This record gives sequence, structure tokens and C-alpha cells, in this order.
Amino acid sequence: MDADLFLREIYRIGKRLEEMRAFNKKLSFNHTEIQAINEISAAKREGRRMRSCELSDVLGISRSAVSQMLNKLERKGIVRREADEQDRKAAYIELCEEAAKACDEVKGRVALFLKKLTDRLGQDAPDEFFDRTNRFADACGEVFREMTKADGCCVAAVLAHGEKE
Repeated sequence: MDADLFLREIYRIGKRLEEMRAFNKKLSFNHTEIQAINEISAAKREGRRMRSCELSDVLGISRSAVSQMLNKLERKGIVRREADEQDRKAAYIELCEEAAKACDEVKGRVALFLKKLTDRLGQDAPDEFFDRTNRFADACGEVFREMTKADGCCVAAVLAHGEKE
């Protein structure tokens, strides 16, 4: 595969994945907020309560970023914080009732989508897709770091500026 085709295919896949966000377009949430809502909902289904420090770890973002995101979601009426009765400094994050219902509805739609997808492609298709995608992304990251370390040149900067930085 040559570089032109590689870049074209990466762009095409990105566009197609963006088009798949159709059910999110009605909502004004970014990817991180959607995943946070999902994690809070999953914790409740598992009989656990979520704290912001745990959410920070799961999402891979700073506690400050989680706090800002939760403030925004709280203003929108999506989440509420409930103080821990034993540790007043700590708070649990809960989905508000309407948001929990909407999350369950979306989860049902995703489950139906996944069933139709696996009926068409086979039960192992999603696992194989994620495994290969993650291996590819990991290899891209390794090569990118090796190239940047070797010559100090950032590939993205060359693409954007046509020169070494």
C-alpha cells in the first residue's frame, strides 16, 4: 500500500465512523461525556456507585477535567452528585432519572445494532475488529514515537507544513 492510499483509507474510515454517530447527533454530548454517562450507568447496573476519581481513571482524563465535565452535565440535568454519608468530602455520581431512562434506551438500540451486526458478520466479528484495530493503533503509535525520536520530525507537522519542525 502506498502513502496516498493509506491516507485516503484512514480518512474514509474516519468519515464512516463519524457517520455512525447518527444517534448521538440529537444529543449535545462529546465522546468523553457519552462514555462517562455509560460508565456511570454500567456501575449502577453492576450494583456499584461511581466516584469522580474512579471516572477519571476509567476515562483516562484528569480529575479536574472530570470535575468540569460533571459540572456541565449537572447543569444539563444529566447527573447529580450525592455526598457520601461516611466521608463528606467524597461524592457519588448518579444519573438523573430521565438520563438513566435515555441511557437504557440507547443501550437497547446498541444491543439491537450489535445483534444485527453479528447476525450478518458472525459472533466473533466485533472482537476481531477491536483486536485488529487496537493492534494497528498500538503499532502506529510505536512507529510514530520511533520516527519522532529518531529524527525529531513530527509526521503530522510535515503533513501540515510540508517541512521538518
